[in-house]
Amino acid sequence: MSAPLLPGRVPPLARRLREILRSLPPGREVTEAELTGWLSVTEDPAHVASALQALRTAGQAAATTVRERGKRPYLTWSAS
Repeated sequence: MSAPLLPGRVPPLARRLREILRSLPPGREVTEAELTGWLSVTEDPAHVASALQALRTAGQAAATTVRERGKRPYLTWSAS
């Protein structure tokens, strides 16, 4: 069993998100809510959104807008 993460030892949010995206199988896209749920330390969804946008700006993540009939458009994320 691994030891719990101590606040001082938790990697920055952007790095954790980048590592999760890189670990996905090729072609797999996930929503922001899925990523937030997979984080080992609970994060504010607004912080997750801004970290994902920063990764997108840096070219380390790609976002695709999904439009389904009867639903609001939403973004799915993948490693780029």
